[in-house]
Amino acid sequence: MSNQPPDLPAPSKEEQDKIRAKRLAKLSSAPSSSSPSPAPGASGSNGNATPPIQAPTSRVQPSSLSKKRPPTPPAPSVRVKATASPAIVPSSTPAAKPKPKAPEKLDLTSWETETVERVLNVTFDVEEAKRQNWSVVWLKELMQEIQEEEPLGPKPPRLTVANGDQLLIARLSLDPSGMSDDSDAITILNHLPKGETVFEYLTGCWKRLNAARGALLRRNYDPYAVTKALDLLEELKRLIVSYAGFNLQDPESMFPQPSGKPVGTIELVEPLLQLNALPLNAPPTAMSPAELEGFVTDLAKRFEGDGLEDIMGPVVIGVMNILKEYQTEMPNIMGDQWRKATAALEALVTVKPIAQMLPSLDTWDPPHAPAHLWELLSFLGALLRLSVFPREWPKIHKEFFPNPTKMTRDVADAANTSLRNTLHALHGSLFNIFNVIVRAGPRSRDGTLAMFSHVLNANWRRAGSRVRPETVASDGLFVNIQTVLHKFAEPFIDANYTKIDRIDPLYFAKSKLVDVTDQTKLLASSEEAKEIFDKALTGSDTAPSFISDIFFLLSAYNHLGYIRCLGWHEELNRTAGEIEREMERFKSDTRWQGTPMQAQVQSMIDKLQTDLDAAQSQILAYQVQLFDPEMINQVVSYSSLVMQWIIRLVDPVKKHPAPPVKLPLPETVPDTFKVLPEYLVEDVADFYAAVLRVVPHRLEFAGRREILVFALTFLSSPWYIRNPYLKSKLVAVLAYGTMNLGGGKRGPLADLVNTHPMALEHLMPALMAYYVDCENTGAHTQFYDKFEIRRNITIVFNAVWDNPTHRAALRKESGYEERFTRFINLLRNDVTFLLDESLGKLHSIQELQNEMADQTAWAAQPADTRREREGALRQLEGAATSYFSLGRSTVDLLKKFTAETRQAFMIPEIVDRLALMLDDNLGKMVGPKMSELRVKDPERYRFKPRELLSDLLTIYSNLSTEPDFVQAVAKDLGYYRKESFEHALSICRGKSLKSETEIEKLRLFVIKVEETKVLLEDDEEELGDVPDEFTDPLMATIMRDPVMLPSSKAVLDRSTIKAHLLSDPSDPFNRSKLSIEDVIPDTKLKAQIDEWLASRRNKGTVLSQPQDDIVDLDNAGDVDM
Repeated sequence: MSNQPPDLPAPSKEEQDKIRAKRLAKLSSAPSSSSPSPAPGASGSNGNATPPIQAPTSRVQPSSLSKKRPPTPPAPSVRVKATASPAIVPSSTPAAKPKPKAPEKLDLTSWETETVERVLNVTFDVEEAKRQNWSVVWLKELMQEIQEEEPLGPKPPRLTVANGDQLLIARLSLDPSGMSDDSDAITILNHLPKGETVFEYLTGCWKRLNAARGALLRRNYDPYAVTKALDLLEELKRLIVSYAGFNLQDPESMFPQPSGKPVGTIELVEPLLQLNALPLNAPPTAMSPAELEGFVTDLAKRFEGDGLEDIMGPVVIGVMNILKEYQTEMPNIMGDQWRKATAALEALVTVKPIAQMLPSLDTWDPPHAPAHLWELLSFLGALLRLSVFPREWPKIHKEFFPNPTKMTRDVADAANTSLRNTLHALHGSLFNIFNVIVRAGPRSRDGTLAMFSHVLNANWRRAGSRVRPETVASDGLFVNIQTVLHKFAEPFIDANYTKIDRIDPLYFAKSKLVDVTDQTKLLASSEEAKEIFDKALTGSDTAPSFISDIFFLLSAYNHLGYIRCLGWHEELNRTAGEIEREMERFKSDTRWQGTPMQAQVQSMIDKLQTDLDAAQSQILAYQVQLFDPEMINQVVSYSSLVMQWIIRLVDPVKKHPAPPVKLPLPETVPDTFKVLPEYLVEDVADFYAAVLRVVPHRLEFAGRREILVFALTFLSSPWYIRNPYLKSKLVAVLAYGTMNLGGGKRGPLADLVNTHPMALEHLMPALMAYYVDCENTGAHTQFYDKFEIRRNITIVFNAVWDNPTHRAALRKESGYEERFTRFINLLRNDVTFLLDESLGKLHSIQELQNEMADQTAWAAQPADTRREREGALRQLEGAATSYFSLGRSTVDLLKKFTAETRQAFMIPEIVDRLALMLDDNLGKMVGPKMSELRVKDPERYRFKPRELLSDLLTIYSNLSTEPDFVQAVAKDLGYYRKESFEHALSICRGKSLKSETEIEKLRLFVIKVEETKVLLEDDEEELGDVPDEFTDPLMATIMRDPVMLPSSKAVLDRSTIKAHLLSDPSDPFNRSKLSIEDVIPDTKLKAQIDEWLASRRNKGTVLSQPQDDIVDLDNAGDVDM
């Protein structure tokens, strides 16, 4: 049974005859480096070579079996050079002797006859055959033919290498199942090995030849004679290997084969697949692993440049086919089939001609295969797609993580260890295979890189957020190729970055291995990038180095492989979180218990639990590979190189990291940086954010300094990155790296941001600048995005707040009045919005909870109404949780800044609005409507009223000594209430939220406010009705410095429009662009206002009430909170 590739039609009998004739002719003229010099009489009495023959036209059979035996091809006329086969030469060093023995004499003629008989297991001497009980085959017919041709020759004729072709053809033509009238022929056929295939016979010959060679070399023969003998063995081996190769290619048309036994390619494939474990019942003809590798080496050497692809192509494909067949039913990668295939392939590629051959196979890189089918149709795809990722291998997470919520840590760790060890073995084998292929020569190296390039460029859609996974290549394929590329990169990823200059900054202009034409660039449009590339190529004809190829291929595979998988892992986490919250909602509301709805609700809970288990099981499967320490170390080392290379690209002196780059960067951005794809920066940020969020301890020793410097470089020079979300990801990395991990421990970057010289100088101003810049991102979600960004900034501020150097940097930054004023105005705006939204949502939640608490009335409502209200409650709960989380962090930041930079908050356009915001929220917390904030389980929404109240009072206390702030609170006629302070301070005393000293400081502040308020009220009484033309149209207060807006012609107070422009650079009446420099002072109106005010200020103010009686904390009401 042949093992031809399934897609090739079987040749006709006529075609087979032509093929056989061609092969025999090729065999007779096959090149060899030398030919043996036969001993006298080796080819008959006249010593001439056997004349040329005609190729046979039918199956070769002995004449006694009614078939004509084909003539023998001529012996080669060129001497065969003696070469040693490394697979079989024994490595033995004889003990040194004082007096070496004289070389023994070798009778080359007798040795040749005996060796040919022993190697081919044939004889012309019938008595010899009988003596060995016919285990040696008597070639009676060939003997008779030679004797007829050479009647004067020796009787029986000698066995020589020169007539090796005739001997092999005669032996291989014998058919054990054949019939004959010749009794000798019957005896011969009956003693042939039963079921022995042509290939088994030839490999047996090859083994015996190697044994003869070893025996020859162990004897102390004359060197000249040994050389002659080795020449003879080399030629005989050439013949044996030639016939073996042709038999692999066409096993059934040349010589008889046993019926019912697989023959051809499969005969070499099967032993290759058994390299790791030779069967105990292996036949004597079976080759050991060392012998098999030696045989394959000889086979490749013989057919190199002479049809090697036809011989070995089906063999290597056969090795991989076993894996393709296996994986259709493969439950996981823990089996041994893929190990057999990789062991076989590793052995095959160690033979250089085979390694060079592989990229020329048609299936190496199918050019027209769809992206999602490439791995199923290509030569190595079946091996490259192996992984533990749940999309392609769902049985893995089901088998290893079946009950994630009930799984113990020990069981999970054991599963991780087992799967990761298997992945390490797979990755090691993959690299071994590709490394040998790449190093085999320029053509095989280029073929490998071209294959990597084709797969990459066909799958850019993997990076899309809405891509359907079934339309692109698998996760396993990309991550496995990524690990191979990383292994190639290791030699130039050294600790000192000594080879960083060999990475070509013009790579994307010179090479299309990584086609980034459609990828977003950091600072260039497609047209600008093309112009820069065209300009860069002018006068530059240097091709990129292999280092550059690997560096940029690895960056792209990291983008579409590891980073894309992190995205899907995060999506699964979000899904699991949503399921968990939905299930918790059902469980926490027990009203359905004991009602007709119980069975239905319980069924929903069970379904949610099943879905949650499935999602968490898949998450664990992703984490096996994504958070494998070895994998993380690889990505850290590579990402560090990427960061250092990018910074050196923008470093004016091109020396980073030794010495470090000086910040900020120059205003002029290099073209080579502008055209870099965004993913080079984005992937670094995404990777560090994920690892710091999930397994922060993995970054305690490596990569910390590099990511800190990288983030600071581009946050302190924001004009280098146009995409605001790219900068926000760098901020997120700093936040995850410095956040509180619990147990008094912070993230791996916390210590570094407080000690690194670059952080001490640039962190505070860079974060404050980005706090302002993220106000307008250009996206439709910018209003909400900014809160998440600013919360991350707050986390970093919290990590460095106690550092005197950072506090000094903050005070220095507050000296830049314009930009610092903009910062604190946005901070105040955020607190105002977030507290308004969060407290408002809490009141709405309370209303819905009260509505549902009346079970009778609730049950009476239509089902659709209940579902609608329940959905509204869920939305409110989600929004409240988010707003409280963001609001608390923003209030905390305001508390810190008002303590450190009080004077900056006293700017007229800031202080009044800040007072209004504080008074409003204090009234909500402790005023008449405080009961509206009482909901079930407030902690669920991250609402901690006592902490929020304490923080608000701390902000008051921080600013309490500033006269402008006292006056601003006193002027607040809408929200300020003395009773709110009295109630708040009573709560603080009753709940120990503040010390007595703090309470007293706040009490004195309220006294000052009340005194100032009296003064202001007296002024207002004297003022009477203010003319409309003197009133600010936005703030409804009298204008002190009126200005006209150039576009709308509206007149406002300067402080009012300045405050507006801090957060919105437009005219509030017609939305046209506006800056403070554009406003026009209305000096005439100002003079009228000043004159009007002066005519009415003619009374003093008398305060008759004792200070101690102004604030009463003893009768403040309920102190419960």
